[in-house]
Amino acid sequence: MKYGFIREQQKTYPVTTLCTVMQVSTSAFYAWAKTPINTAKQDHENQLEARTLDLFEKNKKTYGSRRLSAAFKDEGIQVGRCKARRLMSKLGLQVRYPKRFKVTTDSNHNDTISPNLLNREFDVVAPNKVWTTDITYVWTLEGWLYTHTGHLCCRGD
Repeated sequence: MKYGFIREQQKTYPVTTLCTVMQVSTSAFYAWAKTPINTAKQDHENQLEARTLDLFEKNKKTYGSRRLSAAFKDEGIQVGRCKARRLMSKLGLQVRYPKRFKVTTDSNHNDTISPNLLNREFDVVAPNKVWTTDITYVWTLEGWLYTHTGHLCCRGD
């Protein structure tokens, strides 16, 4: 940005004065000025980066380099897997793997269903009339470990 400004203004002001004002050395400016301007390639790279971000966000951050490469190919843009990986790395994109949905309740059965006798009325009139229970399960190396705890509701008078 500074060097571009100096390049634009060098027809009007001396380069040494412009470099002093912009706080850059004249040798750095001249080194920058010698490098070829490759704006078409840089524009293409910027467009690829923007499209990579768009595809990644649009697909809920689940696309890796293979899928991104395939998505670019579907759009007619030739981007290989390694290029897609470099783009992801440059942009700091990390793939999120969605957790699989696991069905834990089977409501589609013909078994008898126990009636709801308590009906969420936890205030009881006498002790030892209402019992509740809880099942806790923890995964161990030997399989699931289940613990059962019973609780006596005795909030009555």
